[in-house]
Amino acid sequence: MNPLTVVLLPFLAYGLASHVLFEIRGRGLPQPSLPAAWIRALCAAILLFGIVRNLPFHPFTLLAPGAMLHP
Repeated sequence: MNPLTVVLLPFLAYGLASHVLFEIRGRGLPQPSLPAAWIRALCAAILLFGIVRNLPFHPFTLLAPGAMLHP
C-alpha cells in the first residue's frame, strides 16, 4: 500500500538478482554508478514522501495506506 515501493521495486529486484548471481557464479550484474547528488536526491524524496503522506489534508491523504480503496 505504498506507491513509492511500487516505483522502487524494479531497482530492488535488480539488486537482489545481482546478489544472487554473485553468490552462485561469483559475478553479479553490471552495477550502475550514480552521482552522489542523485543518491542524496533519492534519499530526500523518500523522506519527503514519508512526511507528505502523513499530512491530514487533501490531496496528501490520497497517499496514505488504503486511501484510494475507500472513496
